[in-house]
Amino acid sequence: VSQSRYTLHSRNLSLNDLPFGDHSIHIRSQIIGAAWSKPETVIVHVIAPFWKTTYFAILSIVLIFAILALIFYVYSRTRILKLKQISTIKAERERISIDLHDDVGADLTRIALMAERLKEDDDTSSQKTLADKIISNAGGLRQKAVEIFAAYR
Repeated sequence: VSQSRYTLHSRNLSLNDLPFGDHSIHIRSQIIGAAWSKPETVIVHVIAPFWKTTYFAILSIVLIFAILALIFYVYSRTRILKLKQISTIKAERERISIDLHDDVGADLTRIALMAERLKEDDDTSSQKTLADKIISNAGGLRQKAVEIFAAYR
């Protein structure tokens, strides 16, 4: 309780600058030429605005930490998802590489063997048949490559 002594010479009292907390005001009055009245006590409780309270400060700190934790969680989750996506893409590329190696490699070997037989063969009818097989296998190989690339775009 604060202690101050003021003498007021009017009927109005302004208490705008009172600090937060409880204050007791002792009031006496006097009519000119008469004796002072018996003192009356008035208790005034000045409430702090909510943003100046301890609860608000604690709540603000907790809220800031919660927001920071949420930001960290979202960042971590996004990073984990990106790493999973990169891992999935890497695994898919390896699988495509193996598919290409197996399919295309076998067909290229077959074409190379047919071309060798074509070089060694003297019979023109068998050369024509081998040339047709080479052309067919090369077309099939090209079609497989197109299918593999189209499937993984």
